[in-house]
Amino acid sequence: RRRPGITSNRCTQIDEEPYFKPGMTWPLRTQRGFNLRVMPEGCIFGHKGPAVLSKDPGKTFYLLGIANSAPAEFLLRGLMSFGSWEVGVIKRLPIPQASLKQMERVSQLAKSIHDAKREWDTGNEVSTSFERPWVLRSADAKSFSDALDAALASEAEAEERIQAAYGDLNTEAYRLYGIPDATRAHIERSLGERPPEVIWPQMEGK
Repeated sequence: RRRPGITSNRCTQIDEEPYFKPGMTWPLRTQRGFNLRVMPEGCIFGHKGPAVLSKDPGKTFYLLGIANSAPAEFLLRGLMSFGSWEVGVIKRLPIPQASLKQMERVSQLAKSIHDAKREWDTGNEVSTSFERPWVLRSADAKSFSDALDAALASEAEAEERIQAAYGDLNTEAYRLYGIPDATRAHIERSLGERPPEVIWPQMEGK
């Protein structure tokens, strides 16, 4: 017998078939703006970390590059509300058609940024990619201080490389969306100062 004011709940059937497949994921809320990340095989996604499962895995890095570009974020900000990157918003992002050459260029730039960050994470002890500490990478270091200097130099070089690649990626994305330079300038003023691409966000400014 049901008590007054209390209603029964029915469980919602969850479709588990998409689980464990490779794809892309993103945090629902972030201070760094929208950022799509590669999700390896064997993962489960949920509301706080939704997923994109591409019908064509060969286009993963193209989608990664376009979705992480400045013009894509500008479009997404116009669609979102309450400061949350909800699935319904992301589904509405238009993905520009590209020639094979354009797709390869965007994919190459996105993959170079991804690979640089993944390589750096092989020295990050709290990363699933961890292999050995950064200070053990320099065979020429004669002291711990030398090893630290080498790690810092490697970090600076990697950041310079990924920031240059991200600039080129944005240029390609603006072209694909058919956005002229004058409008690009307006978009970037509207977006304001965005956090730079860094190799180790957890230690930014420290």
